[in-house]
Amino acid sequence: STMGLLQFIAPSMQFAIAEVLFTFALVFLTINVAGTRTQAGNQYFGFVVGLTVLAGILTVGAIASAVFNPAVLVGLLVLGLVGAADGVVILISTIVGAILAAGLFKAVHGTREDGA
Repeated sequence: STMGLLQFIAPSMQFAIAEVLFTFALVFLTINVAGTRTQAGNQYFGFVVGLTVLAGILTVGAIASAVFNPAVLVGLLVLGLVGAADGVVILISTIVGAILAAGLFKAVHGTREDGA
């Protein structure tokens, strides 16, 4: 399990790794079900996104903020529910996760006509 792997890593790094992993999963799955021509018109992308967020919350919610999205971070910062230091870690983690997901998507799909 993810928690088993993370138990040997410092808590601050657990937080960042968890955010990167689930942001990666969220972005990668979202662009695969909603961002390719072969999936045009599907009705399940919302279900995939919701299940991915739920899996992230249930899996790493105890050690991370489970934000996985910079837009959610902005709301939490405005409401004062996340401090500035944690906000920076979350922002960097979500950006790294998104870049990794986009890179893997490009590696898998390239620029084919049926892909991105």
